[in-house]
Amino acid sequence: MASTAPSSSPFRQDALAGKVAVVTGGGSGICYEITRQLLLHGCIASIICGRREDFLQKASAELASTSGKICLYKVCDVRDEIACKAVVEYAMSHFGKVDILVNGAAGNFLAEAKSLTPRGFKTVMDIDAQGTFNMSHAVYPAMTTSGNGGAIINISMTLHYGATWYQAHASAAKSAIDSLTRSLALEWGCDKIRVNGIAPGPIANTPGTIKLAPGLTPEDFEEMIAERVPLGRLGTAFDIGMAAVFLACDASGGYVSGDILVVDGAEWLYRPPMVPREMVAELSRKVEAKSRALRPDTITSKLVTMSLMLTPKAISAMFRMSGSQENPSFSPVVQVVHLKKIDNKGGGGDERWKLFLSDGVHFLSGMCATQLNPLVHSGVISQYAVLRVSEFIVNTLGSGVKICILLDCETAGPNPGEKIGSPVDIAKIPGGLTPAPQAGSGRGVTQPMYGGSGMGSSVGGGGGGGSGNPYGRGSPGVGQGNYGANPYGGGGDMNNNRFGGGSSSAPIVRTSGTGQPITPISGLNMYSNRWTIRAKVTTKSQIRTWSNAKGEGSLFSVELLDASGIDVRCTFFKEGVDKFYNFLEEGRVYTFSGGRLKVANMQYNTCKSQFEITFDQNSEIHLDDVTGPANDIREHYDFVKIDRLESVEPNAYVDILAVVKHVGEANSIVSKKSGKELIKCELTIEDDSGAEVRLTMWGDAAQAAQGKFGGMPVVAFKRARVSDYGGRTLSGAGYEVNPNIPQAQSLRQWWIANGNGRTTAARSLSTTMGGNRGPDPFDQRKTVSAIKSEQMGYNDKPDWLSFKATITFLKKEKQGDEGAWYTACANADDPCKNMYKATQTSDGNWHCDKCMKTYENCVRRFIFSGTVADDTCTSWVSIFNEQAEVLLDGARANDLYAQVANGDGKDLYDSTFMKATYTDWIIKCKVKQELVGDEQRVKTSMVSLSPVDYVVESRNLLKALCV
Repeated sequence: MASTAPSSSPFRQDALAGKVAVVTGGGSGICYEITRQLLLHGCIASIICGRREDFLQKASAELASTSGKICLYKVCDVRDEIACKAVVEYAMSHFGKVDILVNGAAGNFLAEAKSLTPRGFKTVMDIDAQGTFNMSHAVYPAMTTSGNGGAIINISMTLHYGATWYQAHASAAKSAIDSLTRSLALEWGCDKIRVNGIAPGPIANTPGTIKLAPGLTPEDFEEMIAERVPLGRLGTAFDIGMAAVFLACDASGGYVSGDILVVDGAEWLYRPPMVPREMVAELSRKVEAKSRALRPDTITSKLVTMSLMLTPKAISAMFRMSGSQENPSFSPVVQVVHLKKIDNKGGGGDERWKLFLSDGVHFLSGMCATQLNPLVHSGVISQYAVLRVSEFIVNTLGSGVKICILLDCETAGPNPGEKIGSPVDIAKIPGGLTPAPQAGSGRGVTQPMYGGSGMGSSVGGGGGGGSGNPYGRGSPGVGQGNYGANPYGGGGDMNNNRFGGGSSSAPIVRTSGTGQPITPISGLNMYSNRWTIRAKVTTKSQIRTWSNAKGEGSLFSVELLDASGIDVRCTFFKEGVDKFYNFLEEGRVYTFSGGRLKVANMQYNTCKSQFEITFDQNSEIHLDDVTGPANDIREHYDFVKIDRLESVEPNAYVDILAVVKHVGEANSIVSKKSGKELIKCELTIEDDSGAEVRLTMWGDAAQAAQGKFGGMPVVAFKRARVSDYGGRTLSGAGYEVNPNIPQAQSLRQWWIANGNGRTTAARSLSTTMGGNRGPDPFDQRKTVSAIKSEQMGYNDKPDWLSFKATITFLKKEKQGDEGAWYTACANADDPCKNMYKATQTSDGNWHCDKCMKTYENCVRRFIFSGTVADDTCTSWVSIFNEQAEVLLDGARANDLYAQVANGDGKDLYDSTFMKATYTDWIIKCKVKQELVGDEQRVKTSMVSLSPVDYVVESRNLLKALCV
């Protein structure tokens, strides 16, 4: 019988009296409940941390209201050790101490190890393991200063206790957390710091648990849980909260340290019983009766024979299937309780065998595929044989009768010589069928069902796992919200469920204009192929072609959004491209049916649905203007302020609401990877955070940018990809110009009142290419000595710095008679643009290897080196054409060469360089390690410079001194 979930606390309400707690991931899920229970049991205050300020703000208000205690919040990415220290400093400044730390921030998603990228693995390790260490390391001084120590509680899981499918990254991270827990308990015990862990099991009403069985009713799901959890019920967030109070309380957990408290109802220990429980008594009676007639030495062997493992409810699961076996990991063990050769009245052809397959409770009619006839003849398939079925299909005959076609099997144990149990024909039982198993839940699989085998998000949240973790929702990430590419996504209410499916009602909710039932995208599942969705086309890609050894073809993709707020990615191939590409238009609503579902690759798909859809020429798509206009399907945004982008992980996806300040010209480039020509257009966008960033549009969107974004409109950009190339930049977003949302109206009012025409420039997070790359603000400048002291240039990516310095020397001469320039191609157009080197041919012309053309003349461009100095040190820098022309007061290399070549310009050449020495500049440089000959050298290159405005410089200095 299932146990009943507790609802009242066994602890005194003052058990934690006077304590201050910090909880990462406390904005939602089980860490929200942990925070609530800590406050209800006497903590005078708590600080919750996460990356989603909107979640934290709402949660802190609710927690303060329900507990009557102080609950503050602090935005923090636990991967950033400086941010972690800031949280502790925030707590110390308000309360003077930290007594309890709960490390609950976590990340997770499903991925096969062979397709898991090193970046994806590192992301989860950084959030889970590194984040736990960062916060613990940051809080250590605060706990030791008081002399009273404290309690650290790390939220773990049981993934790594055995092995769990498709979660090598999360298993490794949780294993690291458990090891760290024990190590810190060992080292910090002398400082009176207790360090423990909590490993939650399947927790009710969390997105991860719901996603394990999409489309199932709560009752069906509870039945499935009862089989896997010995206590027979789902856990609750209250269970985890009580565990945290126990470990945090000095009276109850004061002598507990270095322990991992597993709170899962013994779920991770579960293994299928060798025989169904209801059959044990009957089998015992039979064995006992027969044992009286057997010699004593045969009793043991007979008991082993009768104790064969049959997969419980295997026949029920097989009966629910239709067509090919959808889950390769489901390999049930069944018994052949009837085997008969079918008479071939027509003569000739292969012999056929009919059989009944049993799980000890039910049996199902079946047939052996002809390729299994040798197994029948050899006795592998025989009356009462016990088989492990590795491949089968379930067909429905015209009369509605279902039969199982056995395609492959093997012996799973000795033949008992008799029927196990008293199975009945499942086809004659009305209703009462159990759901088909989800991926990874077959009886032949030993991993815990709730060890993350449900479909997860690109990244999880706090509280032990986020939306990919069935043990609880956690703190979502900034910029992540409803969309999965940011490593903190997930968490929140059901509308923030990446995969939907939070409702217990049936997925079919309304009909289309033709009367056909409409399934919401959140209701799609692999066990139903008769569905129709009604959705808006939000984005449509260009047609792409491929050619390989298997052939050639074309494809394009679209993203669809329905009224539930869930979107899904769809791909069309070959004939489907010809039929539907021109028919589908962005912003219009259609009904779609006849597509094939597959599990989405969460590392590359940013949509919220757990599936992707493939359509072909046989799919049915109709324009829908009957059931409602397009505006009844609205985008769901999770906006991130531009000034927060510096804390967003590169390659994450964010929503941005901003004013388009500037629209560049659309121009073409040649992709280094594919060699194809691409169209790009760069936008400069700004919001009311006082920061601006560069956003690149591509393809058709780039060509239409001048018309779409002229006049400084407010634009909502959807899922823009964050890059750290050139500072922080964005690219490839969907967009909605002047969206009808309150945030857009507020931003427009701010721009009219404060943004447009103001005297102070916005802080730019992006640096532009060429000579327009501007210096950093005054408060972000460094000194020349920082190049060496901060070991710049030794990273995989270049380092950047700005400083005020004096030009002390310019190396204007090269070997031979060459001046401070090089000979460049005369082609001013793509791909050369007067930049690539040209070499002189024997006939006096100039040849360029880039464009493979020969010209009568070349263009000379500056390239030389010099030294810059401030009051800390001197450094060599490389100076290129655009910066050199600024430094040399507008002089051009071609003009100086012409005068020198005439023999009367040497003095002018020398004086031009002499005048530039001992002048002061604000300089920005790139520092990167490069291979020179056979040696790696750090090279500092000047990317911009501007003369010093001494009035502005003096004001900045005075302001800095006054701070």
